[in-house]
Amino acid sequence: MSNSSVENGRSGPSDQGQGDGCGSVEGGYCCVYLPDGSASLAPIRPGLPLREMLSGLCEKRGFPLKDIIIYLHGKDRKPLSLEQDCSILRNQQVSLELRVTFALEVVFTGKTVGIMVKSSKTLQDALSAILQKHQLASHQARVTMSGSDVPLSMNTSVFKLANKKLQLDKVGSPRISGQTPVTQESGRSPVGPEVHGSPQADGPGAKPRVRKNHEIEVMMELLSRAQACRVDDQRGLLTKEHLELPQFLLKPPVHDQETQQGEAGEVTGGWSTHRH
Repeated sequence: MSNSSVENGRSGPSDQGQGDGCGSVEGGYCCVYLPDGSASLAPIRPGLPLREMLSGLCEKRGFPLKDIIIYLHGKDRKPLSLEQDCSILRNQQVSLELRVTFALEVVFTGKTVGIMVKSSKTLQDALSAILQKHQLASHQARVTMSGSDVPLSMNTSVFKLANKKLQLDKVGSPRISGQTPVTQESGRSPVGPEVHGSPQADGPGAKPRVRKNHEIEVMMELLSRAQACRVDDQRGLLTKEHLELPQFLLKPPVHDQETQQGEAGEVTGGWSTHRH
């Protein structure tokens, strides 16, 4: 059977005769190369679509049929429709590829992206766009499985990485070299402990604050004195400083008393001399 007849989904006249030895039963066989590198012979049953022909084989090997891509071996790698009649593949060789998806966490950006690639590709092929975006060469990147510190080879087949989570980091980053990166938590500065109430922190406002505190203390003292005097007045308690006596109760000074006594003596003596 010619290759063109396979791509067009119909059999040529040469198919009516004997096969090329790939199968001896009616309808023949198709040689199928699987994503894991193994190969198997699938019987051709005319009228059966490719999807049904491959379903049993893929289920047995654990390949989800919805992620399968089928190519004619050695051709231009144009995918074949799974709805085609399987008879077009009589005595032919086909390759099955799996759409592999995995999650990639880019550690130095904190973002996680999903990657889908054909199972025939390597890890280098799958990450080429990511490495180019971040301007990294393959030797500058380190890829590990999530939860593991063992680096993966860039030549690893992505078939083994299906539905896994990988981490991409730069070689020589603190995480890789075993150093703990300095992080700022709760708004604290990594330079040193935070100091509260220091004169340097207050700046020009330090002196006015001290002066204001002093004024408050003086005001409180005056207020306390005023309240104490008011309480004494209410109780009828008078201190010596606040007591004022009328003039007639005041005791005259000593000098004034002596002067008055001298004047009284002169007057008395004069009267007695005159009488005698």
